Amino acid sequence: GRDARVHGGSCRAGSGPRRADRARARRRRHHVRPGEARTERRALSRGSRGEAGAVDAEARPIQGRRLREIREARVVRGARRRDAVGVKGPHMKRTGGQILWESLVREGVTCVFGYPGGAILPAYDAMLDYPIRHILVRHEQGATHMADGFARATGQVGVAIATSGPGATNMVTGIATAMMDSVPIVCITGQVGSKLIGSDAFQETDITGITMPITKHNYLVTRADEVARVVREAFYVARSGRPGPVLIDITKDAQQSSTEFVWPDAPKLKGYRPAHRPLDREIEHALELIHTAKRPVILA
Repeated sequence: GRDARVHGGSCRAGSGPRRADRARARRRRHHVRPGEARTERRALSRGSRGEAGAVDAEARPIQGRRLREIREARVVRGARRRDAVGVKGPHMKRTGGQILWESLVREGVTCVFGYPGGAILPAYDAMLDYPIRHILVRHEQGATHMADGFARATGQVGVAIATSGPGATNMVTGIATAMMDSVPIVCITGQVGSKLIGSDAFQETDITGITMPITKHNYLVTRADEVARVVREAFYVARSGRPGPVLIDITKDAQQSSTEFVWPDAPKLKGYRPAHRPLDREIEHALELIHTAKRPVILA
């Protein structure tokens, strides 16, 4: 024990000299290595690159065949997508999520703004089969404002998508903005299953009741066979008369269940007959206001 403490200060007898010898041998090997080690490493790296190139050359035909298969699969998938969109038939079985996207395509939608969540995921699962660009936002309020700006810039109906609960309530400010400024947008929100409505389920919020004062109209969809009709009516209401926001709240089971897809005819809503031309007295009143204004500014 005493000898061990003298040589290395270790608590174990005889461990000091052995450790010191190992360290000295390691240092000697380190001093001898540099030139030879670099040469060996370069030779090994050249050899590995050569072997890799040989493997790539052998695998190139397989890779090319696989790429052709992928391209062909994409072409077939695109053809199926084109056949599915725009075809009207009595025996087209679709889920509620698929019907939602087909209806949006038929309404001329090419771009939507949204943020996915649990109650709207069935619709998002079906989105990849349809030629609509989805722009992922960082907040649901941003989705409604982006849809608002899209509608102002293009003259088309803007579309925003969110999930239930906080996702839906985050859209309120953007919906109110569109209502005050007469901007046509359609907001689509997910909702808990129809059997859970009214039971204070997780992320269940009465978004149709919340947005009733700040929308032209809103819908609660609980069955898959209602989706196409509601989307058609929502776009008609949003863009006709004085434009404004419309909200569609779709339960999760309505998105998942399947039904026959039939695109409805032009909607005829009882009690809703928007006037598409102003009255003569309204035009005269507007001209008088412009004529008497000192610094007229027209926001149209």
